Amino acid sequence: MMKTRLLPLVLLACLLATKLGAGLTDQLKLRSEINFRFGDGMSEFYQYHAELGFTIRALKTEQFTVDVSLLYRQRFKLDFYFDEPSSDAEEVRGWWTEYRPWAMVTFKVRLGQFTIGDTIKLEPRFYENIPDQVRFRNNIFVAYDVAASSTYAFQMFLDFHINATLHPDAEYYRTRIYAGFMFPIAGPLGFNVFYMWQRFQTHPGWWTHHIMGTSLTFNFNR
Repeated sequence: MMKTRLLPLVLLACLLATKLGAGLTDQLKLRSEINFRFGDGMSEFYQYHAELGFTIRALKTEQFTVDVSLLYRQRFKLDFYFDEPSSDAEEVRGWWTEYRPWAMVTFKVRLGQFTIGDTIKLEPRFYENIPDQVRFRNNIFVAYDVAASSTYAFQMFLDFHINATLHPDAEYYRTRIYAGFMFPIAGPLGFNVFYMWQRFQTHPGWWTHHIMGTSLTFNFNR
């Protein structure tokens, strides 16, 4: 219960970071993210996280950029765990916390109406009730600008994600492919429509998901 009371604090920190980031230069930007997840037909609030950090533009040419990001995410999840590391321990359902400092490098090249990039992430993940992990993530993406009129344009995109655990055991466990459209609405507000194909490892084997989705985005760095 104490963890859930931290929500107003992390919300305030993210809002302050967004406000302060508006005054920084193109070479240094503050980043913030707030995420809420609901399950069981939107009836159960089971996860949220807040993230703070910054991005430095390490290299910029007319067509090529390199960005380096250092961030910290704190995640709270309602789940089952064992109070004691024993086969006789009773399973408990409650909130547990993940602490995730992580680093990201993004390479991006602009070729006419195409934007092609690659993002590499390294994520140490520290938990309260399960062993710590180190995760590697890679995202290759392509976006194409479409001019719908003289004053309005949107993007078509394709993203390819791979995820692997480096510690405690090296294991490749998930592939995701996104394809869709990104529509600007007003100012930093945007609307996305996408299809996601996902294949991931679980017990007893590999599962595949096909998902159609939508999302609202806020990008204050435009």
